[in-house]
Amino acid sequence: FSLAYFYNSLVSRIVRYRTLAIENGLSITINGTPVIFTNEKIIQSPNVKSYCYSATIDTVKISIIAGIAPKGFPDNAGWYIYCNGRLVVFADKTGLTGWGEDGVRNFHNSLAFFRGFVFFESTNPELLPWNTTKTNVDSSSPLYIYALPNE
Repeated sequence: FSLAYFYNSLVSRIVRYRTLAIENGLSITINGTPVIFTNEKIIQSPNVKSYCYSATIDTVKISIIAGIAPKGFPDNAGWYIYCNGRLVVFADKTGLTGWGEDGVRNFHNSLAFFRGFVFFESTNPELLPWNTTKTNVDSSSPLYIYALPNE
């Protein structure tokens, strides 16, 4: 943990692939230094409404929330996908999450305030649309395909 490169890489990975537990108050300290997290938030006000959708298929609950975030952190724009609280896709701006597919426009920097969150939850983790290492989604999963934007 004393090498700067290793320390910075570890902190970067922890920050990027945090779990909901961290966003809900869990703290991590490495070599006596706390890891600083930024919570991605969507603006809610009488004039700004987010898109919310939920469905349950078999025993998998799918929740989708999309909207705009406060100023700052344009690199964090995009889609976030969680499976049972584990972040498996971070700020995606590619065809994996529907950008540039089936009539949806490509991501552009003018959309830097966009944040979208998809939560897949199930008591049976085998049904979740994550890959075998639980580090990304299985884009061929019928549940994942169901959650993608459509025209």
